[in-house]
Amino acid sequence: MANLLSLIELIKLGFELCGGYRLSHDVDGNGFRTAPPLTDHAKLTAYVMAVAGLKGCEKARRALQYIADGAASPMETVVTMLLSLPYRMGGYGFSLSSLNHPIRVGGGNGICPVDYRADLFWPEVKVDIEYDSDSFHTGSRRIAKDAIRRNKLSSVGVTVLTVSRMQVGSAVGFHEVALVLAGILRKRIAPPLPGFYKARAALRRQLLPGTAG
Repeated sequence: MANLLSLIELIKLGFELCGGYRLSHDVDGNGFRTAPPLTDHAKLTAYVMAVAGLKGCEKARRALQYIADGAASPMETVVTMLLSLPYRMGGYGFSLSSLNHPIRVGGGNGICPVDYRADLFWPEVKVDIEYDSDSFHTGSRRIAKDAIRRNKLSSVGVTVLTVSRMQVGSAVGFHEVALVLAGILRKRIAPPLPGFYKARAALRRQLLPGTAG
């Protein structure tokens, strides 16, 4: 596939192979279905190293730098790539997050613990970015359940940031999310390098065709 796809497309495919979803147009119009990972980052890396020298290996090796295990949806992949790809590729250069990271809350005094999974989690600072899709985060019961979840995570020191489809779909809106995350991670977002806005627009066209910015 490295010989057929652009580097961005190859990275996106790597997330799907190592994630818990498959692209599909047959399930409720969401564009994907849940499925177990086909492989993981370690296995892909071992394979690329074992066949070094074959056509496409260098490109695959470059792609593996930016791929993480555990994405549960295409939009989690998109948000991760927008945040973690380097400036020269149109991203914000954040360190790769741990995707769908398990967090246990509560327990003791006769209270059963509750296990959650954080969409994009940075363990060193305990910050979680949650992608709120239109499909899975609407309705009063779902909204109430999400609020309880955020409160419980906050009780163990986890800062929860919410990112909506509208924010992801807007270059300006997503930039604001990046600024908030940078403040929490104590990362300075450098002044745009020459060509950054052009690279960002190109990246967004590949990841989010048809959206603003």
